[in-house]
Order: sequence, then C-alpha cells, then structure tokens
Amino acid sequence: MSFSLGQTRLTWDVCWLVTAPLGLWLVASVYVPLFGGNLNPWETWLLTLLIGVLCLVSLVAHASAHLFVARKCKGEIISYLPIYPLGDASQVWPPTRTPRDDFLIAVSGPLSSGVIAAGAYLIWNMQQGTYLNLIMLFLVFFNSGVALFNLIPFFPLDGGRLFRAICWGLLERPAAATVWAARGGKGISLLLLLWSIFLLIQHTRHSLWAGGATLPASALQRARR
Repeated sequence: MSFSLGQTRLTWDVCWLVTAPLGLWLVASVYVPLFGGNLNPWETWLLTLLIGVLCLVSLVAHASAHLFVARKCKGEIISYLPIYPLGDASQVWPPTRTPRDDFLIAVSGPLSSGVIAAGAYLIWNMQQGTYLNLIMLFLVFFNSGVALFNLIPFFPLDGGRLFRAICWGLLERPAAATVWAARGGKGISLLLLLWSIFLLIQHTRHSLWAGGATLPASALQRARR
C-alpha cells in the first residue's frame, strides 16, 4: 500500500504485516485494560483501531516534516520513502549541500513527533472523557517514544544522520561518521535482540508481551538498514 505526498511516494513496508497485528493486540490486551478500566470488548477494539489509525497519521506527519524541511533547504527530494513503525529510514536520504541543512532535515522528524506528543498531552490534561483520555495518552507515549528513539545517534535512525551532520560540521569527516553510525546501528540491533530473548525466558507477569514487543523492534532495526 502506498500514496503520494507531493513528489514523494510513501509506502508501508512489509514488516507492518507482523508489527501491526502485534501492536494492536498489545494495545487491546495490555494498554486499554490497564488504563481504561472495565470497558467491554467492542469499546476496547474500537479504541484500539482509532489509536492505530492516529499512530499511522503521526508517522506520516514525521515523514512529512522531513520532506517539508528538505524542500525549504533545497535538498534532493526522494521519490520513494518507506514508512516503518518507528519512522522512515534516515540513510535513504542523500547528503545535502551543507551539514546545517543535513542537521535541520534530520531533526525535523523527531521534532514533529515531539510536538504531536506535547499537543496530545495538553488534550489529555483537559480530562474530557475516558475514550479521549486513553487515545491522547497513548499518542503521548507513542510519539514521545518515536522522537526519543530516533535521536539515538546510529543508522537507520534520524540520530545517525544528526551524528553525521555534526561530524561533518565539526570534523569535516561525513564519510567516517556514516560508517560509525552504521556500525552503531548493528550494535543496537544486537542488544535489542539479546534483551528480547532475556525478557522471553523470564517467568514474570509481563515478560511474554514485553519480550514479544522488543523482538520486532530488533528485527525492524535490521530491516531499516
């Protein structure tokens, strides 16, 4: 599935076939019962689907921020941009003319996610009802997580491109920074894999769903490289 956003076609990667059902199951079986009290099944799944749709909208806003700033910086506009559950892969973007432009384009995605999280928090803080509160609180968690996770200074995250831009500006070594960020991304993927295995072999109350949620994150890290 794909759709056009200006000159760029946004596509949903095949990893969504696994992560989307798993994510919806976690929301319906863990998040809503934990924070929503005694909602009946149809209310639970209706809220889950609304949360899922708004999370997709948040990810499109994340990618759109990259595209908007890239146009403003007169950077190269890519024609194809895959969307993953944690954003887009930063290494698909070609280097810009200056490290400043590279930095601005990279930081725009996490910044947009942070703005969405802040807006959702303000709405949640108004306490307008159980349904709206549950949706907004999840958007706070989700967008804050996307923003913070993407600031990790390794590819395929936006932080990898930020790291490259900083090294480019300070050390004038963008190629070396690219290699360092790529190797760091492999290390993060391995650590996530080991951590998910550790969680799965525990026999605590939430170890199964916590390990199951972390394992796709490790696979996603590898898929986005």
